[in-house]
Parts: sequence; structure tokens; C-alpha cells
Amino acid sequence: MTGIFIYFYIEDISMKANLRSMLQTLGLAALVLTVSVLGTSTASAQTTSTKVPVTIPVFIPCANDGDGEFVEMTGTLHVLTHISTNANGCVTMKNHFQPMNLSGVGDVSGDKYQGNGGTQSVTQDKTSCGDGCIIEDRFVNNYRMIGQGPGNNFQVHQVMKVTYNVCTNETTVVVEQESVECF
Repeated sequence: MTGIFIYFYIEDISMKANLRSMLQTLGLAALVLTVSVLGTSTASAQTTSTKVPVTIPVFIPCANDGDGEFVEMTGTLHVLTHISTNANGCVTMKNHFQPMNLSGVGDVSGDKYQGNGGTQSVTQDKTSCGDGCIIEDRFVNNYRMIGQGPGNNFQVHQVMKVTYNVCTNETTVVVEQESVECF
């Protein structure tokens, strides 16, 4: 689940399709959670804080003298979730994902890396209040992989919008902004 919140530098189109599939699955899971937690029409809110151990393979294009390498990052992902429903029954879920003590070693160079940053997402379920067929999720992802020495550091900024139409069972993933920078 957590792999979608950390950017993978993916050149292979089929891997990008897998990422989209993971995003679709997450959106559907978020809907099920939202409906099961807030299935009433009265206004309510709930906040949860969870820490989850993670292992995330990340390709760092700047590493290994510009040839790139994979780094298996391990650590903890802090997940803060706030779900609210208004008096009309419309549900909004806000998430904050932040890696903690995320570190790894390059599989070729042996360089050590530290990961930091975070992801924010807001999910609006318009179906929960009878306002159409759409569930929309917007992700803003910012993170850095900091390696030993100059030139192998890596930062990512992404803004993605996932729209799920429950009437047609169609999911659309749009990458609105994306930048990858070595420094």
C-alpha cells in the first residue's frame, strides 16, 4: 500500500500502469473505509494516527555516477487520517503520510541514503451525499533521497488526481505536475 505514496522513477510504461492500478485499488479501499466508518447522515469526524513499517524499492537516477541504482529503503511510515462527514452526508478524507527513519543502501555503489518528505491527499466522496457518481482523490507528494557526497541526491515533486466514477466503474489517473531533480 505505501509504495504509491513514494515516487518511483519509472521508465517502463507497464510499471506505470501497475502504479495506476495500485492507485485505483487504494481509492476503492478508501471509499470502503469511508462508507463503513461514516455511513450516517449526521455530521461527524474521526482522526487516526498509525505507524506502519515499510520496505520500499526506489530507483535513484542520480546515483552511481549518473547510471542510477536501486535502493531498498526501510523505516516507518506515519499515517495520519482525518475522515469527516457533513450534515448532508458528504464525506471527505484527508491523509498525511510521512516517512520516519527511512534509510537504505545502494545495490551497486553501497552508498547510504536517507529519505524524507511527505504526501498529502484529500479524497472527496460525492456519492456519499447523492451528488453524482464521482470520488476524487488529489495527492501532493514531495520527498528527497539524500546520499553520501555530492551529485547523488534526488528530489521529487508530484501532483496527481485520481477520479473514480462508481456509475461506470472507470478510474482516471492524471499526473498534473511532476519534477525529478538531481542535486
